[in-house]
Amino acid sequence: MNGAGLVGRANAIRARAKVLEGVKGSGFHDDDRNPARTDLYLAPQRNGLPRCSEHVVFFSDSAGEEVLFAGADADRAGTALAEWERKARKLDPLALTGTERKLLTRILPRLKREIAADSVPVLRVRLDTWNDVLHALYAEGLGLSGAPLEE
Repeated sequence: MNGAGLVGRANAIRARAKVLEGVKGSGFHDDDRNPARTDLYLAPQRNGLPRCSEHVVFFSDSAGEEVLFAGADADRAGTALAEWERKARKLDPLALTGTERKLLTRILPRLKREIAADSVPVLRVRLDTWNDVLHALYAEGLGLSGAPLEE
């Protein structure tokens, strides 16, 4: 796995989203509306989420059964998970959902940020824990865009 290659692909995904945010009718423009419900907007930034050009990008590897974040995205996702954990540890454990308890006791302690061979930070999340990790990332307000690991 080439961490720098993933960082380049993530930047290309954000650049494409930036272009689409300026094109009416793309679904990413501020004024694009849902054709079925014209009272609703399509663009994430009009629905309480960050713009797609600001999203953290992950890569899904179905063969390796993991999700990868690389470079600054690994740092942003790791920081968001640490912040979620800091907040959750202050709560009464009995008030937490099963997902939240599982995150605190089994998933987050095992997550490791690695350094790829080309000195790029990488955060790996096992695919079987991905939905639980998504819960924490969304709770911290991160917008996510994804792509397959293999092009």
